Amino acid sequence: MHKSLMSGPNRLLITGLGAVVAVLVVVTSGAAAVSCAVGGAFGVGAGVVQARALRADALAFNATRTVLEVRRVLRSSLNGKLAIFLGWACAVVLLPIALRSKGVVAPINWFAGYLAFMLLRDLIAYPALRQVAAATPQVDQGP
Repeated sequence: MHKSLMSGPNRLLITGLGAVVAVLVVVTSGAAAVSCAVGGAFGVGAGVVQARALRADALAFNATRTVLEVRRVLRSSLNGKLAIFLGWACAVVLLPIALRSKGVVAPINWFAGYLAFMLLRDLIAYPALRQVAAATPQVDQGP
């Protein structure tokens, strides 16, 4: 199973994302809060469909060894494709929201919103990783 599907690295990622989002909201004096709310909303949707994809193809995800294999398995289902689409849609929707801010704050707002998307997506999809880890191929015992 690829490292990106393991619980330990995901716990570290979720913790790091949460810390960075919190710092960015504080550093921007709350200006990034709107971007974070929008990114978080997209993240909830992406997390739900990503969790469905992980559960539905747990065995295939368990057999992955590279990040490209993980993406290939994710793209093989409608839920997986929708999770990927929501990531791109979030990035596009956040752009005009972030550009409302002037100067240096605009890219920070966009970045904070996208990190909030990643945080909520990974947090919601996290429980499905247990099923991926538990998936083992069925060995045919014959007649």
